[in-house]
Amino acid sequence: MARAIPEQLLRRPFAVTQAEALGYPRAALRRACWVRLFRGVYVHADVERTPLVWAAAALLTVSGRAGAVVTHRTAAVLWGFTARGWAGAPWELSVRGPTQNDQADVRLHRRIGDLDVEHRPGPVPVSGPERTVVDCALRASLVECVQLMEHLVRAGHTTRDRLFWYLDRCHLHGVVAAREAFEYVRERSESPRETWLRLLLVLAGLPEPDVNVEVRGPDGTFVARVDLLFSAWKVVVEYDGRHHETDAQQWARDRRRREALEALGYRVIVVAAVDARLPRDVVRRVHRALVDRGYDGPRPWFSASWTALFA
Repeated sequence: MARAIPEQLLRRPFAVTQAEALGYPRAALRRACWVRLFRGVYVHADVERTPLVWAAAALLTVSGRAGAVVTHRTAAVLWGFTARGWAGAPWELSVRGPTQNDQADVRLHRRIGDLDVEHRPGPVPVSGPERTVVDCALRASLVECVQLMEHLVRAGHTTRDRLFWYLDRCHLHGVVAAREAFEYVRERSESPRETWLRLLLVLAGLPEPDVNVEVRGPDGTFVARVDLLFSAWKVVVEYDGRHHETDAQQWARDRRRREALEALGYRVIVVAAVDARLPRDVVRRVHRALVDRGYDGPRPWFSASWTALFA
C-alpha cells in the first residue's frame, strides 16, 4: 500500500528533511507524483511550477536560510516584470552571514547591510521594488532598467517620486546606472514594447514624443489614444504586437482608427513586431515622416551605445 501523503506536502515545495519530519520517508519521493526542483527539494506534480514556486524552492536550498531573501532578477519577476531571459535559472537570492549552497541553478549574493524585505508578491521574502531596481541595474541594460521601473510604477508597486527619493539617497552598487535609466522613466507608459520603441527613437537623437496621448477632433470628440505622438509635427507612432496581425477584428478596429487620425491630418507610422529585427529602418522611417512635416533637427545618430542596445 502506498504511504499516505501529508497534507503539508501537497501545495508547496519542501525539503527532504521536512518530509521526513512529517513521517514521509525519502524513498517515497521516488514515486512519479513528485518532481525534484533542486537537490533535496521536491514539489508535487500537480503544483504549477511558477516563478514563485521556483523561488520558494530555491530558498529551501540555503543552509541557515532564515536570512535569505529573493533579490535581483528573480525578485523583478516576482514583482510581475517580464523580460526575455529573466524568468528562470539562475534563481537569485541574497543572504547575510556565512552560508553554503552548491546548487548550480541558485546564485547567492552575500550582503553586509540590511535589505528592505516585503512579501507582497507572494509568501516568500523578496526585496522591495526600489531595491530590486538598483540590484538589477548592475547587469541589466538601460532599456531593461527603464522597462522595469515603468512596470513597477504602472503596477502600483511604487511611484516615480518614491523611485527618485530612493535613488537620490541610495549609495549601493548599481545606483549610478539606475539613476541614468530613471531619467527616461515616464508614468504613462503602458507596455515594455512601447518603452523599447520610444527609447529606440530618443536614444538615436530624435525629439522625445508624448506618451499615450488622447487625440480629439475639432469639436472635442475623442478619436484615439496613441502610443507616441510628435505633436509639433502631427506624427503618430504606434507599436503593433502580433495579436494585431492575427486578430481580424482588432485589425479592422485599428484600420478605422488610423483612417480617423489621417482624416485629421496626422501621419501614422505603424511599427509591427517583425520590424524590431531592423531597428535602424524604424528610426529612419520616423525621421523621414518628421522631415516631411517640417522637422529640421539633427539626423538620427546610431552610436556604439545605441547599437549595443538595439542592433
